[in-house]
Amino acid sequence: MMKKNIWISNILRAYPQLELSDILTFLTESSFGNKIPYINEAVSTESLHLGEITYISKECAKVELITHGDYWISYESVKKVAELSYHRNMQSEEDFLKRICDSKSYIEKVKPSTDFNMLHSLVDGYLRRNEQIEHSDVFMKNHPNSYFIVHQMFLDKLNIISSIDQTYKEKEKVLVAIDGNASSGKCRFAG
Repeated sequence: MMKKNIWISNILRAYPQLELSDILTFLTESSFGNKIPYINEAVSTESLHLGEITYISKECAKVELITHGDYWISYESVKKVAELSYHRNMQSEEDFLKRICDSKSYIEKVKPSTDFNMLHSLVDGYLRRNEQIEHSDVFMKNHPNSYFIVHQMFLDKLNIISSIDQTYKEKEKVLVAIDGNASSGKCRFAG
């Protein structure tokens, strides 16, 4: 089974009022009846295996955490973590995290993915504790059963991300797309 990288540790650390369940709920809310093999937490070069979601239904998900035992997750709308974007004009990691939780964003549901075993989530850049971003990866939008979280002003740019060789330069970067296709290629941004 493939491990799924989800960069959430800095969010949880900076905003203790957000539960792990909030993040996982948001990422799994349309995956009713499917299993997500692994949830990983990755910051910088460190990876901490949080556990495995062993059961998901319409009402809840059961996560077996290595250090905390079983964790039952109720499905609630968690839009405050929908926007996972990086903006160069922010002065600190706290500014970035505040934007994640406070800014107005929205979700475009192309189609609820029917196979969340193929879930890919990538939030790269500032969460790597790197002041000067060198590159970021984004999974391509190339599958009809995809679930994307995007910042509104960059929605129209998703169609541009169509080639694994494409370099995309902007002062502001949208770094996240959740794609239901495991065979998705990667685009590499130049920072």
